[in-house]
Amino acid sequence: GVTGGAVAGAVRSLPVELSARVFAVRERPSQQPGSLAGPGRVLDADRRGVLLGVSESRHLGAVEAEAALLAWTSRVRVPGGEALSRRAVAVRVRGETSQACGRWRLEEGATVMAQAGRTGANGWSRWQAEVLAAAGGHAWRLEGAGRWGTVSGAGSPLDRYRLGGVASSLLPADAVVPRVVAPALPEGVAVGARHEGWSFAVANGPVSAFCRGDRVWGDEGGAGGWIRRAGFEWTLVMGPQPLLDLPAVRASAGVARVLDRPLEGATRWWLSLTWSP
Repeated sequence: GVTGGAVAGAVRSLPVELSARVFAVRERPSQQPGSLAGPGRVLDADRRGVLLGVSESRHLGAVEAEAALLAWTSRVRVPGGEALSRRAVAVRVRGETSQACGRWRLEEGATVMAQAGRTGANGWSRWQAEVLAAAGGHAWRLEGAGRWGTVSGAGSPLDRYRLGGVASSLLPADAVVPRVVAPALPEGVAVGARHEGWSFAVANGPVSAFCRGDRVWGDEGGAGGWIRRAGFEWTLVMGPQPLLDLPAVRASAGVARVLDRPLEGATRWWLSLTWSP
């Protein structure tokens, strides 16, 4: 898992939002309960760095749009190896819209991110996209989403997509570490330069029944196998409370059955709590 500390803050009183995060963390996926022999120690690392961001949100007709510029720099040391510098710049664009249709409300959204960075002397680039659609009534809500991503020039496993694990408050999954959050799977169950994923869920209040699938594979050609999970999840989301100096909080608890190798037939439980300014 991930241990360490982070200090984060945001300024929202300006025309644009400014954010910053300083972190010092120790990642040891090879020591997590239920980990597989595959990743071994290749994903273990100690990281120290800073992440800066500036974003702006506005309404464009019926679309709520947001654009963000992220930049970060860090020092990474793998066990028994030298410390490497990692730095990158990313641009993220998000758009959402919703319409009323009788007693139902339809929602659609899309997010695209492009990133360019360097680890030591090796340069790499990454892009990823996500689309989602939802329809909700008085109590019930149907949700579906698709995700795609690819990394080019990644010479280190630390620069590639890693599937599995819960979200972390210390390291943003979509910026510093290309983690594909999947709480029902151990972190690093699959590592590669490409990722595809989908999810479907039926929710009633904070409780949902879901089915999700992801696959991560390398540059050799031939897509990796899907790892599907089906289960139930309880989620509580609270936005930031500036008057009380409280951050945004997301709590999640769930159970899922893994339907494909290498954990086919396993029942996995999880409990997670994350915060953001």
